[in-house]
Amino acid sequence: MNMDKLRYPIGQPQFKENYTSQDIKIAIGVLKNFPERLKEQLSKMSKADLSRQYRPEGWTGNQVVHHLADSHINAYIRTKFTLTQQPVTIMGYNEDDWALTPDVDVVPIEASVQILDGLHRRWSGLLGALDEDYFESSYHHPENNREWKLKKVVHLYEWHCRHHLGHLKILSSK
Repeated sequence: MNMDKLRYPIGQPQFKENYTSQDIKIAIGVLKNFPERLKEQLSKMSKADLSRQYRPEGWTGNQVVHHLADSHINAYIRTKFTLTQQPVTIMGYNEDDWALTPDVDVVPIEASVQILDGLHRRWSGLLGALDEDYFESSYHHPENNREWKLKKVVHLYEWHCRHHLGHLKILSSK
């Protein structure tokens, strides 16, 4: 498998200029169902699978699972700030540094799976209850100096779920 396919097993995120309410509902459905899909994938994997890197200089399966919790917690909080405060400049974080904190090695991934289970219930519930106008709300991301509308953020994280499931599938196929 080539390095690009290992890095982006489902391809890089593709964004549209306009998203329909149906597009948004589908993306929210992916977020809602993600914890179950993750658990299903993890049930097919051994401890050895989870301790391997999905590509050279990539993360281990364990790091991927903990990263998903870290990343999605940040995304949920950014969503809440966007809905409750304007203007919003979010705080960035270095995901590679977070993947190396000691908890990643000592806390079982089941803790992150539990976080994701509750978090995705809250996040998808919140997003599903919003009027369409709220998806035009945005936050400013200082790392890339861009405005991110919630409708685009929802699609970024829908992709993010599938992207990292792809990494875990690579590990379980070795």
